[in-house]
Amino acid sequence: MNRLGYAYAAMGDMPRAEALMQRYIAAMPADPNPEDSYGDILFKVGRYGEARAHFESALKKDPTFGPSQHELGDVFAMLGNQAGRGRLTRNRHEWRRIRGEASNTVLRLH
Repeated sequence: MNRLGYAYAAMGDMPRAEALMQRYIAAMPADPNPEDSYGDILFKVGRYGEARAHFESALKKDPTFGPSQHELGDVFAMLGNQAGRGRLTRNRHEWRRIRGEASNTVLRLH
């Protein structure tokens, strides 16, 4: 569903793309990726407010979901909210630092 939704969006058939993304979200309600994908296609056609809602929904499902963190920062930039974008960037860098420290700890244990 994901790839087909992107394909319809690329062809300019947003009604079909959106219908597929809605089905994708319904089929995988706990997964952040369907929300992120829907937000992505909305962002690409300039529907930033709607895209923001989907990226935020993805992050409610998984606050560490990097693609939505990045894309929400892009939404803030497009809407002129540089402070919100800066906060997300700092949070993303902190998450990467923590993840890197955890990886190093695992490697040292082996």
